[in-house]
Amino acid sequence: MSNTASFIGIGRNRLATDGIGVTTLVAFWGCPRACQYCLNPQSLTENAVTRIFTAEELYNYVKIEKKYYKHRFVCNDVNIGN
Repeated sequence: MSNTASFIGIGRNRLATDGIGVTTLVAFWGCPRACQYCLNPQSLTENAVTRIFTAEELYNYVKIEKKYYKHRFVCNDVNIGN
């Protein structure tokens, strides 16, 4: 079993995209469903992989956002999807 995961991108400082406030989106690569109306069809092609992280590397990469959110009076979140 691999201890890494592939990602198609990480979107930072997204305003009002996923609700009120600022969010960070972590988009995984790969999905076994291949739905006809997939919102991220690029996640199904191998050349879409932009980065490979371990869980610890991913946490360290996105935790910098905590500093940004800490000093602002906004709702905030890290959204995970593919």
